[in-house]
Amino acid sequence: MLLEDFQLQTLINEAEVYQSQGLLEESKEKYLSVLHYMTDDNRSSDTYKKLIKTVNVRIEKIEEDIADFEKIDETPTLSHDVQNLIQKVFSFSQTKEMAEVEGVLALAKFGQHEQALVEFHRLLGKGVAPGVVAKHILECHLALSSSEAAISQFNQWVANGLLTQDDLLDAQSFLETVLRDKGIETSLPQLDHTPRKKNRTRGEQRLALDIYSLKIQVDDHSEGLYEIDFDVTFQSNDTVSVVIPSEKKTLLDRFHLGMSLPKIKFYTPRAVFEGNGIVAEKTEIKIGPKKGDYVLDIKIKAN
Repeated sequence: MLLEDFQLQTLINEAEVYQSQGLLEESKEKYLSVLHYMTDDNRSSDTYKKLIKTVNVRIEKIEEDIADFEKIDETPTLSHDVQNLIQKVFSFSQTKEMAEVEGVLALAKFGQHEQALVEFHRLLGKGVAPGVVAKHILECHLALSSSEAAISQFNQWVANGLLTQDDLLDAQSFLETVLRDKGIETSLPQLDHTPRKKNRTRGEQRLALDIYSLKIQVDDHSEGLYEIDFDVTFQSNDTVSVVIPSEKKTLLDRFHLGMSLPKIKFYTPRAVFEGNGIVAEKTEIKIGPKKGDYVLDIKIKAN
């Protein structure tokens, strides 16, 4: 609904963005501000009456989701119901297939790498976005500090023919680059580098280049501009995720939701390019080996 009142429309847009990112408390506050704003101005038209009703319904839905999360005990392993809840709240793709992928990716970002691996393998078996899912499987193994498992997994794909030649080439390029960056020398199976046409699963869309690390400019008032390197933990289309350790919380505080990040250097297996980014989300990891660390999501746009 487009409104002539720019301030009101802005509040609604902000509430929707927060809700789409799973920031439920922040979204609820924005929707309450919408109600307060309309009440203060004593608007009584049918349009605003309908809007008030819609906003109240959205607030009730958000409160239900918040209540569900508040029932969750912080335990080493999330229950099946809680895992389903995370996948539901953090799945926003317009296609069913990619919504499933993003839901499982949310599990991984919340520290549930083992469960995410199970779910990604299930999706791969169903033929859902195989190129994207295969890369996320490798990312999960690497996030668990298991380079050997990632290598073994790639070797299995080469042997069993589950992936197309192009998907194997993409996975090989990504894995070789990450391992080399970590100083790990290994020899992956040789592949036929002749390009082959492949049929992508409906809804499978991906960024043209896989990003494995990036360099961001940070402004320190005392030292001026300086650059920090980050390893990319996960990538979903045009959004990359990096992990900031808990002991670097002061660094995390420099990044604000919606903050523009100019002149980012993106490193891919095929090229280095420069672009801009926006801080899309900051999430604390509650469980798993990285408990207490933070995930910083950056939505990117190439120049």
